[in-house]
Amino acid sequence: MRIAPSTTLRATACVTTTRETMPLLRLLCLLCALCMSCIAPSASAAQAASTGEKIVVGIGIDKPPNSFMRDGVLSGAEHDIFVEAGRRMGLQFDFDVMSNNRLLVSLEKGMVGAASAVPFDVDRPGVYFSDTLVAINNVAIAKADRKLNLEKIEDLKGVPFVIWQGGWHDLGDEFRTLYRPDPATGKFQPEYNELVSQYTQNVMFWNDRVQVIVISYDIFNWYKQDLARGIDTGVPVQVYHLFKPTLIRAAFRTAALRDRFNRALREMHRDGSYKAILNSYAMTE
Repeated sequence: MRIAPSTTLRATACVTTTRETMPLLRLLCLLCALCMSCIAPSASAAQAASTGEKIVVGIGIDKPPNSFMRDGVLSGAEHDIFVEAGRRMGLQFDFDVMSNNRLLVSLEKGMVGAASAVPFDVDRPGVYFSDTLVAINNVAIAKADRKLNLEKIEDLKGVPFVIWQGGWHDLGDEFRTLYRPDPATGKFQPEYNELVSQYTQNVMFWNDRVQVIVISYDIFNWYKQDLARGIDTGVPVQVYHLFKPTLIRAAFRTAALRDRFNRALREMHRDGSYKAILNSYAMTE
């Protein structure tokens, strides 16, 4: 703010000068006034940015009821939680839809300021993880007439199944050890099939292209109803509870932004708005 005093001095000089130098100094005064008019909006714009800040969030879709497109509009519990938290934080979250594999990469490269529903890891520069965003009840499901005996994770060996992209990383140490891609070739175990689209995963399951689907129980039920218009989804199924709940988190470019988000998230838990969002999608905490 050192500009203001010098501008005032120039304005004073305009008043005390002689007629001979008046035209030149009038020009100087006009230039000073123009400079001041440019400076003022910049300051107010910066102030507006602090109250109307926008942050781009990378988010996956095709995961109803967590995140999905409805009539061309992004919706879902993850989306709504971010929007409400942003309102409380005094900023606006905009969304960039991408595949699961791009979420953390985009965050690390600074292409987005936050990423929703990423595999939890330790904080590191440029990647700071939030409190739990959503708890996911992942299960293995087979058609009942297959009469599969799946009591533990290793029972999936040799049973063709489909899972979401990057799922091998998300279901605990045992599953990760069994199904991580081969370090040398990048290939997965023969029975392991991962897809970006959870819609396609469900179509594969109901059309008997795999024996088992590993999926969030909420997402499975959503697609069971949605696909019923064109596929027989009334066939009895067996649900196998092989996994602990998966605690989905968001990640942020800065610890400060993560901390602000966490405070807003805790407020939402306290006042019931978080539960109301989940209830609106027939989800439970």
